[in-house]
Amino acid sequence: MSKVFHIVLADNDPLYHGSVRAAFQDRSTEFSVSLCENFTALKKILAKGQPASAILLDISIAGLGGLRGILALRSIAPNAPIIIVTEAINTQFIRRAIELGAAGFVSKAAMPNNLLRAVENVIAGQVVVVPNIHLSGDEDSDADSIISQFKSLTRQQARVLGFLGEGLLNKQIAYELSVSEATVKAHVSAILQKLNVDSRTQAVATIARLTPQAALNISM
Repeated sequence: MSKVFHIVLADNDPLYHGSVRAAFQDRSTEFSVSLCENFTALKKILAKGQPASAILLDISIAGLGGLRGILALRSIAPNAPIIIVTEAINTQFIRRAIELGAAGFVSKAAMPNNLLRAVENVIAGQVVVVPNIHLSGDEDSDADSIISQFKSLTRQQARVLGFLGEGLLNKQIAYELSVSEATVKAHVSAILQKLNVDSRTQAVATIARLTPQAALNISM
């Protein structure tokens, strides 16, 4: 029996839901597709038994915005590659998102066979970007510094930061990670030190500084 790959789409456009279904309908024996329109529904799908093989994420869905969303997903689905689906293409955002863990970008205008190929490549461990996008040479040194700080976080610290972004308390984070509150407190202290901030609120706010708001019109 061939393996079934579970693809999760988080997007609030019903028309795009249809496009994604069309991309996989001829490969129904290999792919299952779950659709959701907001972050709450996305979390429910990811909490179910079947792990996501790949997450197609609209960066502006309700309850989740911009680069902070990547960290949030890293906290609840750390092994699922994230493919950003978007209409607007911004080189800085693409570069920063990949630095923070996104596995690729696909235009919403992509043909179904191109979307399918992108998902297959990401599942195979590749990074997929739109053509003619160069990921080097960011002129924003402040953003580069912040990215470097986030990359210094361990995987578990990144998960804790993602939960902080959702507003979870230490007790709740401890439950999600199956660790003690003391362990969570230690992670939070390490996060604050590595990000050079004084509070949990400042730590979460730091990620907003990476998002090119004017270009993408993303609400954080």
